[in-house]
Amino acid sequence: MRNADRVNLGFGTSSLGRNYTVRGAVRNLETAFDQGVTHFDTAPAYCFGHAEMLLGKFIRDRRDAVTVTTKFGITPRRIPFALMPAFNLVRTPLKRLLSTAVKVSGSQHHHAFSYTTTIDPQRLEDSLHHSLKELGTDYVDYFMLHRIASPLANQDDVVDRLLSLQAAGKVRHLGLAGSFDDAYGSEPLREAYTAIQFGDDLGKRFRETITDDLPGRHYFRFGVFSIMGKAADFLREYNEPDISAAELCLAYYKEDKDFGTTLFSSSRNENIREVVRLWRSDRPLPPHVISRFREFLLQPVKV
Repeated sequence: MRNADRVNLGFGTSSLGRNYTVRGAVRNLETAFDQGVTHFDTAPAYCFGHAEMLLGKFIRDRRDAVTVTTKFGITPRRIPFALMPAFNLVRTPLKRLLSTAVKVSGSQHHHAFSYTTTIDPQRLEDSLHHSLKELGTDYVDYFMLHRIASPLANQDDVVDRLLSLQAAGKVRHLGLAGSFDDAYGSEPLREAYTAIQFGDDLGKRFRETITDDLPGRHYFRFGVFSIMGKAADFLREYNEPDISAAELCLAYYKEDKDFGTTLFSSSRNENIREVVRLWRSDRPLPPHVISRFREFLLQPVKV
């Protein structure tokens, strides 16, 4: 039973595979829900193909109380869940061994995944049906194309198939999850796509673009703690010992809490509770810290 007011955070399932048991992974989801999180983000690629199944176990008796995103476009190298505890012991070196450089939207990505560079509408539909089966539901709230550039997403046959799935009630909202260049780099996304999920932070290009973007689009940010290292560097450089890196990151995102939903992920229940606590915190950080940190994030990467 949820015991907290709803919070404008979403929980990502990409970290669930770091648990040793299915029960441990489901407990992460329950902890987030108990703290007031009601949006859950997943994909066939997450947790080496097991994230949708794990989320399905959690939402079984809660479907009307939560919203769910899943995706199409990235296929994982599957590892049996029973082997995940052993895999966690050698995760980093094995990930390097399995990783393959794949060219997507003009950049290189190194993951143990295969990326879709063409879309067969039937394969897209089959993927959605498989996701619905894994999730144990007959619809998803958001169905997103995963790291697929807008020219491919905008193809007539792709949009037509997605709209037919939406009309059939299997999808409530369509969207794209990826980088700025995926969503906006080549051509504007068609109006059928009413949600966009993007990474890291509200960078300058996103801020300028979304001002004139399609009215009514909903935005999801992921990768909250991808800027944790930069936050720690900033706090050291500007001598702010009374502020933690996590507190700074969440205060930075919370400034734009009305803009969209911020996604985070963790396999530690204590960390999940701490993220929500910091998000709910009324402790104000000095305004100059946030503005200076925003400028810090926009600085060119030092090589």
